[in-house]
Amino acid sequence: MQLIWNFQCNGVMRFARSTCCKSSNPMSITQYRLFLLISICNLTFVPGQLGRRPASAIAFDEGRQRMAMSIVEKEQFLLFSFARFYEFVFLLSRMGIVLIYFYICDRTTMFGKTHKDPESFWLRSEVLCLTVLGLLFIRRSKHTDFNNLDVTREWKGWMQIYIVTYHYVCGQSVVSGYMSVRYLVSAYLFLTAYGHTCYFWRKYAQAGGESQDGANMASKCNEEIWLLVRRYLEVMYRMNLFAVLLCFTMNQKYMFYYFVPLISFWFTYLSITMTLFFHVLMRKGDTGGLDIDRTKSSRSVVKLMIFALLVLAPIELLHRTPSIFGTIFFTPPLRQIFAIYEIWDHRRSSQEPWLFRWSLDRYTVAFGMLFTVCLKWCQQCIGTNVLPKALADTPRPQATKHSTWNYAAVGLTTLGVTVTVATAISVYGCRDKTLGILLHPYICIIPILAYMCMRNALLPVRTRYSAFFAWCGDISLELYLVQFHVWMSNNSYGILYLVPNHPFVNFALISATLLCVSHEVHYLTVKLRRHIVPDSPVELLFKGLVIWLLYLFLSAKI
Repeated sequence: MQLIWNFQCNGVMRFARSTCCKSSNPMSITQYRLFLLISICNLTFVPGQLGRRPASAIAFDEGRQRMAMSIVEKEQFLLFSFARFYEFVFLLSRMGIVLIYFYICDRTTMFGKTHKDPESFWLRSEVLCLTVLGLLFIRRSKHTDFNNLDVTREWKGWMQIYIVTYHYVCGQSVVSGYMSVRYLVSAYLFLTAYGHTCYFWRKYAQAGGESQDGANMASKCNEEIWLLVRRYLEVMYRMNLFAVLLCFTMNQKYMFYYFVPLISFWFTYLSITMTLFFHVLMRKGDTGGLDIDRTKSSRSVVKLMIFALLVLAPIELLHRTPSIFGTIFFTPPLRQIFAIYEIWDHRRSSQEPWLFRWSLDRYTVAFGMLFTVCLKWCQQCIGTNVLPKALADTPRPQATKHSTWNYAAVGLTTLGVTVTVATAISVYGCRDKTLGILLHPYICIIPILAYMCMRNALLPVRTRYSAFFAWCGDISLELYLVQFHVWMSNNSYGILYLVPNHPFVNFALISATLLCVSHEVHYLTVKLRRHIVPDSPVELLFKGLVIWLLYLFLSAKI
């Protein structure tokens, strides 16, 4: 009953310290069409779900069981397409319910909204509570390699928790909070570059084999191209699916979720650059594999210099020539994605948010690619990891305590802690936002490498991680997207208020909702991948046509 009264009254009442004193915007034709499709999916799924009967347990002897199994296999073969379609509709129904919940929270007056409180008490208290919660779930990792999967998951998790907290308390009004988040976003992009570069290195390092004739080589080349295309589609799907759905549901521009186009662009740039690097500079003749000769160090240095030029030259060209940057991103066909203003000219390029976001981290991904290639090159030349696995496989009492590596590891850890603390102090004392933004692209790599040394140099530190932060790292992209409409409201200018006059209870409730909804969105995104991402070039044409027709249906003005 209270929700009904809220829906009727919140749009006309003027509450103290609230942002819900205006009626909600009318739905657009795109939103009407999207909700129509969601309703069709739910109406298709619910009757079939209600009509299903639970299977009864029947005892078969050996002969009758084999006959029953053959019948079941035939039915599964005949009904495979229908079963897959049924699962697809079921997943779309669940995703549609999530989108409707987003719309109700942020675009209607059913729930109250309130202003953000920029006081630092909330930021400090939540960071302290989440830090304690993360420390309670310390686990031992099965991975021992440098910057392993558990370490990167944990790293992304606690950074994303801090970023959403920063948005919750309107941290951009505080210079130190703004600059700290800039470093965290740079670290996230660096980790993205590190992970994808490692994938390309493993892929091409394992591609060696015997030389083949022309026909087999052409077939293998086509297969390799398709694998690259499919991987690109999978990653772009993972990054953009929910953001695109939110754009249609909330009638929002794509650049509102600026981090999604940012990582999408840099992944595209990385994919093109790494493909050219491995095919032109690193391919070992017709046999494939990596062309690395330990005896020719000068040749390796030249290749690394060419790779650095290949990575940095286009970035510097775009940064130094705003006219070229504007022509690429703010004219058709990319104008609808990156531009905010309806009409663009060269003088307005500096006012576009995309130029500012891109410029802040223009070197971060390049630094990540160069660092990863140099690290993998050293590992390939030495024949073992730079951080030896021998120490990980040796019992602690038998390990030499005074070895050179132990001294080096302790020294790197000490250096990493010192630089990280110094960076935190400098950020906390920063008062000139303009100067911080100007220096950020050039110095952001320093605290990233310092934290990496601190976290990876010593084996006991490298093999421990927080399971809670690692779980948050798995859903980090969803946390970023969900926060705008379930944690906050009114395009992130306000806060959702479910429990009036009890701010702590309200904070705990919407925080739990944020985590649960993010986990659900992540689960649905993973499950929908096999239905949306094509498995063959033919499927690419068919599914691409379907998606294009769906886009025309939703965006057409008629």
